[in-house]
Amino acid sequence: MILAALSMTAERTEVVDFVTPYFDQTGIAILGRKPEKQKSLFKFMEVLKPEVWWGVLGGIVATGLCLWILDRYSPYSNRNNKQSYSQPCREFNLKESFWFVLTSFTPQGGGEVPKSLSGRVLVAGYWLFVVLILATFTANLAALLTVERMQIYVRSLEEMAQRVDFNFTVIESSSSKQYFINMAEAEEELYHAWKNITLNSGRETGKFRVWDYPIKEQYKNILKIIERSQPVSKVQEGVKRVKENTNGQFALLTDSPKVRYLVNEDCDFTMIGEPFAEHPYGIAVTKGSTLLEELNEKVMQLQRQRFFEDRISKYWNSTKRRICDALDNSDSLTVYDLGGVFIVTLVGLVIALLALSLEVWHFSKKNKSRIQATTVTLSKKENIFTVLRKEAWATSPCVKD
Repeated sequence: MILAALSMTAERTEVVDFVTPYFDQTGIAILGRKPEKQKSLFKFMEVLKPEVWWGVLGGIVATGLCLWILDRYSPYSNRNNKQSYSQPCREFNLKESFWFVLTSFTPQGGGEVPKSLSGRVLVAGYWLFVVLILATFTANLAALLTVERMQIYVRSLEEMAQRVDFNFTVIESSSSKQYFINMAEAEEELYHAWKNITLNSGRETGKFRVWDYPIKEQYKNILKIIERSQPVSKVQEGVKRVKENTNGQFALLTDSPKVRYLVNEDCDFTMIGEPFAEHPYGIAVTKGSTLLEELNEKVMQLQRQRFFEDRISKYWNSTKRRICDALDNSDSLTVYDLGGVFIVTLVGLVIALLALSLEVWHFSKKNKSRIQATTVTLSKKENIFTVLRKEAWATSPCVKD
């Protein structure tokens, strides 16, 4: 007798007898792997292409230069027309121009705008540019983070067969492989039968030409992919190949109970689509064996005792899988997802501290130079006063007296 995960197929029933099925509604299922997320601290930089970022930087630099030129040469700017304004206004030198275009990218705004018409036209166009860039960046960043959290897979065997970048395999000499062989042969025979009917139907050809080619070559293509991917000798080898393919583009086609068990045990695995080619498991005995009736009675007794249901609930427990689904469907973002934002802030803080050190050093150096210059000036003044004093003593008549 054979006591194993043995499928009750038509070919096997011709040579052995099967006991009453002990595991109903099993079939072929597809074991796949969830693709690993490509983690990056600077994920927000991937929202726009590098050439777009360079274009934004170029727009900032060009606008800052143009604003400085317009304020410098326009006769109606604050620099060239100060008598027209009762209060002091912002003068757009090179530093102020670049500071204006940079702060315009923030909700704080750029501050006081130029006074000349040409400068205001430039600023209006630049503000429109900023609004469009910020809106595009915000929308694409939200879409990118949403897609990263969603797991996108093929949903069926048909989609797998249509993708050139997807490979799958089966276990050598298994009922799963034989199923695809039989389906490919059936496709070939049906095609020839349809072809003979349409060619030999005489005047009633249109009756059979509802479609130009009603028989798909789906299973023939699937069998080619299986042979190209090389069938594995055992389940463990196929599971290992699926696990090692981190981009999620490899699958193993095997019995659905094995797939369900692996999916429940490992959050990296997933079952693609629903099982197909369903058939039960059964115990096989020699053809005409006297053990058949006794085993049938024993299996039915175990079924009445809910023995098989207890074992199924123990080894095919979906509790772990529900935990995996809860993690996959989480809408919250982690620190790593937004780590680049914190790094940018930290870099700004470091640069600010360096700028502070430079300012203190420059101010100390400048102050020291001013003190030295003042000391030298005072020394020179003291020397002059000494000479004048000596001359005054020499020429004063009071000295002689």
